[in-house]
Amino acid sequence: MSYTLQAVVDMGRIPLNDDDKARMTDAMGLTFAKQGLQMVLSKRPDLFFGQYLALPDISALALGSSFPVDDIIAPAVADYITARAESRNDESIIEQRATMFYQLFKGQV
Repeated sequence: MSYTLQAVVDMGRIPLNDDDKARMTDAMGLTFAKQGLQMVLSKRPDLFFGQYLALPDISALALGSSFPVDDIIAPAVADYITARAESRNDESIIEQRATMFYQLFKGQV
């Protein structure tokens, strides 16, 4: 399956039970996705194999853009999005849940 960034953001919303986009807007989810992809690029540039001469401009990605890395990394970026959303929401923050999703992200990348 070929993911779009919108699909990855929506995947990150599932653990948040955020179908109505009240806890995290699409724009915020896109920002978190870009940050997660930057971390993937900095820690694991090998995952962009075959793209070294033309690495994707992550800052220019939009919600409708194709996910620029192998689809196997999409769940990891979705976990990063969930962790960021969990850690920023002071009213419903559960530190252990945010930490768990960060650990899932790190373990998959």
